[in-house]
Amino acid sequence: MPKRIFATFIILVPLCSAAVLLSSATKSQQVEQQTQSQRGRVLFKRTFKVSEGFGYRLGNPEVVLSERHLGPDAKTCLECHSIGGEAGAGENNKNVFVGLDPALERRLARGNERNSTAIWGLGAVQALAQEMSGDLKAVRQSALEKAKRTNEAATVALVSKGVSFGSLTATPQGELDTSQIVGVDPGLEIRPFHAKGTRGTIRRFTFEAMWRHAGLEAPEMLKRRYPLQGNWERYDHDGDGVVNEVTTEQITDLSVFQALLPTPKEVQPKDRAEQQKVQQGEKLFQANCASCHISRLPLNKAEVTIEGAMGQKDTKVDLQEILPKQNDQYWVALYSDMKRHDMGAGLAEKNGQLSDNKVTGVNPRWFITMKLWGVADTAPYLHDGRAKTLEEAIVAHGGEAESSRQAFQAMSSDDQAHLVQFLKSLRSPDALTAGKKLY
Repeated sequence: MPKRIFATFIILVPLCSAAVLLSSATKSQQVEQQTQSQRGRVLFKRTFKVSEGFGYRLGNPEVVLSERHLGPDAKTCLECHSIGGEAGAGENNKNVFVGLDPALERRLARGNERNSTAIWGLGAVQALAQEMSGDLKAVRQSALEKAKRTNEAATVALVSKGVSFGSLTATPQGELDTSQIVGVDPGLEIRPFHAKGTRGTIRRFTFEAMWRHAGLEAPEMLKRRYPLQGNWERYDHDGDGVVNEVTTEQITDLSVFQALLPTPKEVQPKDRAEQQKVQQGEKLFQANCASCHISRLPLNKAEVTIEGAMGQKDTKVDLQEILPKQNDQYWVALYSDMKRHDMGAGLAEKNGQLSDNKVTGVNPRWFITMKLWGVADTAPYLHDGRAKTLEEAIVAHGGEAESSRQAFQAMSSDDQAHLVQFLKSLRSPDALTAGKKLY
């Protein structure tokens, strides 16, 4: 008996030590994560200076691209992301022009005007997109394996988290017919950022935004655009005498900050009669709008990876504190299906846009379903901010959303008001803590 007790003690001590070490490592990781986020928040609110590389000068002050449509658009990130609170949306006078290259292109006709959108909950959005991409690619792999095993063409439905992206067919020879894929690039990579779903990660659009909207060149951006140059930390492409204008570490900090931004919430009015109006509006919304604006999607793991750059390692960001959990399942209540749709000629942009792979073109009529969380606090609406009210935004829908527009217009004035009142219950994170009027 003493020997058995002694043996048990020997086993338990290492186990307890391992648990203590694991807990210590987790706490250390959380502290570092919060530190990175705080540094990122400081950068997000910082007013950048010319002496730090702000602006895009090409080495000659006389050719500074100072026109609003070419950037720099603002001296601080917060300048374009403040409606509804910190990291919110932007006014129309802060619209940007996507598709213009400040180094090569100066014609407005080549650009698409975009309104700055709120960036809350981005970590959850990226994590969700990556899980869905993984699901779709797993289905594709199963089709390839089935076709090879049966020596017959195999057609599979592409579905993730209840959202259909069409189908694809695999041949025994390993070829793929992707002509029936809808709402996502043929490579099945869901890119949840930008109005057309063309950027896949927080880091990717962050270093690009720093360049396009502030003229600050990150080494990783230079490496992507000028891969043959080398020594990117010392490369002064814009010729302003400043190198390494926004460092790899700073891009990581900004990305972690955005990944940890809180998610918007639904806020019910206190008055019972008003609650009933919101509930009636939600029923109407679910019946007419929720095929695309899906209220919530499940997330298996509350973690997102900020990819490393310039030789630095990946950063794992824990999202448990910003996501609700129910029955061992995390939920992202973003009111979107993460899928592109044809929105009709009325909303079509002048030009298409290349996706992040620089190969796939996104049609001028296609847009990824707008996230509606926080929509009550983020007017103006639609991709270019043309709609001042929610009613105007709904009526502007066309294409695949034509039936939803018609259904709204056919409603009684009371029902229209109830649906809009439901949308006004989808509040920004700041609205919950800053004492803002809710109704």
